[in-house]
Amino acid sequence: MAPLGRWVYFATGVDAEAKQHFGFYYYPNGGNSPVQILKSRSDNFYSLNNANTMFYLGGVPSNYPDKMFVSSFCTMQNVRLFLDYIPKTDDEFLNIALMEPGSNNKS
Repeated sequence: MAPLGRWVYFATGVDAEAKQHFGFYYYPNGGNSPVQILKSRSDNFYSLNNANTMFYLGGVPSNYPDKMFVSSFCTMQNVRLFLDYIPKTDDEFLNIALMEPGSNNKS
């Protein structure tokens, strides 16, 4: 769960050809060390290179089977979609996260 009232960076990267999915979570933690987590998994994934591909972003779809998540309770301030770059390491994800000016907020 993300801390309330703080700038938090979530990112995901999918390499459909290599069958790899990477997820990253980061937030500054006051004067303490920042919290960052990188996880990966292997599976079959859809590619976004087809002209008919649809990408849903902005909350939980109304037909989502788990009714526990009826809203995301957050405000997206900055969304980037890279079609030709997949970050795979902590440093690569962190470089993208720190491009956002809000990431400098240490509160």
